[in-house]
Amino acid sequence: MVEFTPSSGHTEFDRLLDELRGLADSKRMQGNYLEELVRHFLEQDATWGAQFEHVWLWNQWPGRSGADIGVDLVAQRPDGTLTAVQTKFFAESHRVSKNDLNSFLEVMGRGMFTDGIWVDTTAVTWSGHATEALKNRDKPVRTVGLDQLRHSNIDWSTYEVLNPSNAPKQFERKQLRAHQHRAVQQVMDAFVARLSAAR
Repeated sequence: MVEFTPSSGHTEFDRLLDELRGLADSKRMQGNYLEELVRHFLEQDATWGAQFEHVWLWNQWPGRSGADIGVDLVAQRPDGTLTAVQTKFFAESHRVSKNDLNSFLEVMGRGMFTDGIWVDTTAVTWSGHATEALKNRDKPVRTVGLDQLRHSNIDWSTYEVLNPSNAPKQFERKQLRAHQHRAVQQVMDAFVARLSAAR
């Protein structure tokens, strides 16, 4: 069993991370758990899900050749381009350093990937060198942090830890009520009227 300090957050996602940490008997197992979870996040999250046609764990990606080389997941866009994804199950207090990024950035620089996504479970600001390492790259790297994972439209309480292949449920999208529709329409009408009057 790997020792851990429970998270300071109080969301369903924090409780889920604590459960995964408690179940893992090694750092590698923690990483495997997070990879499965991030696969669901990239497939189902309202912001990220629409961007990808397929998301594979590295060992399930049809284009892989060999062992894990610093990429944990591969996401394919509708146009066929590939995104390298690295996940890190760090303690909330871990400060991401350039050293943490090096192997991922090196692998991502190879020809098959057009961009990258770095996902971690830290709650502190990255080191200056790590932040600089992501700037002005030929292949951009976007980040997903603990807050994005916590506040996703995914209902993390439905995530089945012992059966991670089952997708968790999503929260229902909120719908405007009739009076809210009228208010939005009145605001839009006012904008159109102002634009017309300005011409």
